[in-house]
Amino acid sequence: MSTPENLSHTLSAIEAAQPRTGRHGQPRWWRLLISIDQFFNVLVFNGHPDETMSSNFAKSRARGRRLGCVMCRFLDLFDRDHCTKALELDEGKPL
Repeated sequence: MSTPENLSHTLSAIEAAQPRTGRHGQPRWWRLLISIDQFFNVLVFNGHPDETMSSNFAKSRARGRRLGCVMCRFLDLFDRDHCTKALELDEGKPL
């Protein structure tokens, strides 16, 4: 028979085994990096506050702007098609 103490111990063990993620399913450190990325998108590029720099670069590249083309090519060195994968059509200026 389960006692409240056993149940509490079991729940604690389950919680300890789970990764620390937010309600969006990603760890806090990852969400923090995304927020820093969004902050610099606003600060440096006057972008939308909920859009990453990569998404902003992808839209700039689609408009034929040099900075967008150069930055997407640079990011492709680390992650193939990064800007395309990061494109957020529901954030920032429409294409």
